[in-house]
Amino acid sequence: MKLCRSFKVEIVKSVFPHLFVNENNLDYIGQVPDFKYFNNINIKEYNEYKAKFNNNWCLKNEAIKYCFNRLCKFTSSNI
Repeated sequence: MKLCRSFKVEIVKSVFPHLFVNENNLDYIGQVPDFKYFNNINIKEYNEYKAKFNNNWCLKNEAIKYCFNRLCKFTSSNI
């Protein structure tokens, strides 16, 4: 939790298209990947997530945010 507070990060539900990532698209920037690439979210959550982007979704940036968020969740639950 201290780590999250230090970086002023709020712990929120992690959304990431795990099934989208492969060695050929690591530099992908464009539309949010299709719903079929996401696990454990419903279509409403997907549409809310998608609405945050204007065809400028960046895999690299979102992967970093996702990993940092997961780290915060992990460290806050293990302290």
